[in-house]
Amino acid sequence: MNQTQNVIKHLHQACFGAPSCAQNPVFELMSFELLPNTDNTPLMGDIPTIKGSVSSRQNCLEVTFTLTNIPTTLEVAAFDGANTRHSDYLWEQNCLEIFVGDTNAHYYEVNASVDGRFAVYEFDSYRHPASLPPQKSTDITFQWHKVQIGSELVYQFSLAFLATSKFKVQEITRINPCAILYADHHPIFYAIHHATPPDFHHKAYWVKF
Repeated sequence: MNQTQNVIKHLHQACFGAPSCAQNPVFELMSFELLPNTDNTPLMGDIPTIKGSVSSRQNCLEVTFTLTNIPTTLEVAAFDGANTRHSDYLWEQNCLEIFVGDTNAHYYEVNASVDGRFAVYEFDSYRHPASLPPQKSTDITFQWHKVQIGSELVYQFSLAFLATSKFKVQEITRINPCAILYADHHPIFYAIHHATPPDFHHKAYWVKF
């Protein structure tokens, strides 16, 4: 096991450190690699590589993003644990995201800024309600974990689904981990599968979980 894997394991234990979570087996575990969409933004030189994983236990969902090959043109804000708070419009800066849904139309969107801020939104159906900022959700609590390993940046957050959530973690059937990074002020959209133009809300491009 290399250093990065050891750190991710440590973060995993931190996320699921509560006895109620730690003593139960992982229900789902999947790894992913996010691909950049360059249709609308021609890129010059190196761009970051983003890989990660999603796992679940009981009412907890854990998401990990590992960023490598980070060019100097990408300005990554310093992570500050004291900065962990809800904030809107995070997609206007470097932002890690995941969308989760069940078999129904309802779904959640989670935004995580690399500086520690976050947002959790809920939708009744595709982009509805259509308000900006989107409708804030209180169904999910958010906890951040982050560490730098040499030139690698590992970001991990845990999501606890409360009793008020529209579906349980075990009922999640599709997810869409994704990201927006800005190099020289140009957005780079990352996803497992891309709509054209990029649209992270489009469930046809989500993956099974």
